[in-house]
Amino acid sequence: MADYLLGPIKPIKSGANLGYKSEPPRRRRTVPQAAATTTPPEHSDAPPRLHRLRYSEMATVPEPLIWEIVKKNNCFLVKQFGNSNAKVQFTKEPNNLYNVHSYKHSGLANKKTVTIQPSGGKDAAVVLSTTKTKKQNAPAKLYHKSVMRKEFRKMAKAVKNQVSDNYYRPDLTKPALARLSSVYRSLQVAKSGVKKKNRQPAKL
Repeated sequence: MADYLLGPIKPIKSGANLGYKSEPPRRRRTVPQAAATTTPPEHSDAPPRLHRLRYSEMATVPEPLIWEIVKKNNCFLVKQFGNSNAKVQFTKEPNNLYNVHSYKHSGLANKKTVTIQPSGGKDAAVVLSTTKTKKQNAPAKLYHKSVMRKEFRKMAKAVKNQVSDNYYRPDLTKPALARLSSVYRSLQVAKSGVKKKNRQPAKL
């Protein structure tokens, strides 16, 4: 009876209009390229993006604070046994000309240091090393080295020019010259050889 009144039932096609209005498809909002910025506007609550800090923008630790940290305990201090009342404390730290544990000669607390040591080769040369203040974060590029193979007077003049006349560390001029003298003297002894003492008894 129902089929006779309504007629045959036809399947509904996909996408057919059923009598109600369909909403138009939503379009994505496009932002012009000029308006797209890497940082959010000032009135926005979004946090700014983190950018890589340069070395000049980073907070460096001051030298007096480093000295207060390493003053009483570090691995380079020479231990003194017994109840010693010596006022001089020695150290094995690098970049220390006198090997004296003090703020002036410390190679750990100061950014500007001077080192004089033999090159270790057969030519008996002396190496003068100074630290670069702008390369503190790059250990491979930290030192400026110059090899000296001249006579003592010319080497002393070069050391004085590098340390004192260049306004690098004028207070380390005398320690640098004293270190150069001791290193040069040790190289001369190693080059000539140690004199052997005659231990045989004298002939009568």
